[in-house]
Amino acid sequence: MGTNVATTGAPLETLADPATHPEEMRASYELRLGERVSMRATARITPAGVICVGLAAASITLAACFGAALIRRAGR
Repeated sequence: MGTNVATTGAPLETLADPATHPEEMRASYELRLGERVSMRATARITPAGVICVGLAAASITLAACFGAALIRRAGR
């Protein structure tokens, strides 16, 4: 198993960064609820990844619309 922030408690800056893409986009977020509850998240994506996510979402939406149209036709 790999080491991560949840098990080590180390700040994100001290962990080794993997190889990066010159145009990658990064995001990080930290949520605290009181003294004991905190969550931290980070994300990385490249422009090609954004395009792939958009194409996947569009194809799922198209398939769902096609399925809904078939169900309506079968109900008549």
